[in-house]
Amino acid sequence: MKAVLLLHGFLSNKYDFKNLIPILEKYYDHIEVITFPGHSVDESYDNFTLGNTLELLFSTYEQLHLKYDQIDVVGYSMGGAIASYLASIKRVGKLILLAPANKYFNVKMPFSKIKAYISVFQDLRIADKTYDQELKKETKEFLDNLKSDDSISVSMMFERFFRKYIYKAYRTFRQVIKHCNENLGEITAPTYIAWGKLDQLVPEKSIHFVREKCVNENTIVKIYPFLTHLLLNSKDNSELLEDLEQFIKGE
Repeated sequence: MKAVLLLHGFLSNKYDFKNLIPILEKYYDHIEVITFPGHSVDESYDNFTLGNTLELLFSTYEQLHLKYDQIDVVGYSMGGAIASYLASIKRVGKLILLAPANKYFNVKMPFSKIKAYISVFQDLRIADKTYDQELKKETKEFLDNLKSDDSISVSMMFERFFRKYIYKAYRTFRQVIKHCNENLGEITAPTYIAWGKLDQLVPEKSIHFVREKCVNENTIVKIYPFLTHLLLNSKDNSELLEDLEQFIKGE
């Protein structure tokens, strides 16, 4: 009997995983999605504390451990940092880390985004000159997806960050990440780490920081050149979803 534990991002919720759930349903007897304290609809962020977060994390894990032979863990962003910490101190079957926010604020993102847009416009120019309609179609589709990701990211920022007073919540976020990093031991579980080159929040050094803790030979790090921090919720998520399914069902 197998269960999977899903850990969402900061100021987010279970919908971080809405595009992954259909895949998980094929391979797990139970899917457990934690909603971190203070992150439920209309719940005060005052409930989001380091103590409350860890208490919920460990109590949920122990309840699952009593019922299931294997517990896999999937963590996104803040949930990725928490998942890496959990996997280093508890027995975990497989571990999937999506843009784990062990480090945050990607100062290189604007330059990566500019390079991506330049590349797209160069491809469009080539397509026009060579009358390559297929290249033109593919390039415009990619450009639309990129613009869509940016639009969704901005909307989420205004909806989540300016909906409530969150200074205290951000302070707790920093405490959670600091605790996870300072207590992060060796990760022995097979691990898949995914990161988008156009990530607006998490820098590349974060995935390398976690990778250094992974000692299982079945550890995969993959950088997706045209994905943003949205990852699973990006329109161009098909390759990522296929890779995750292969990792989940593999021995």
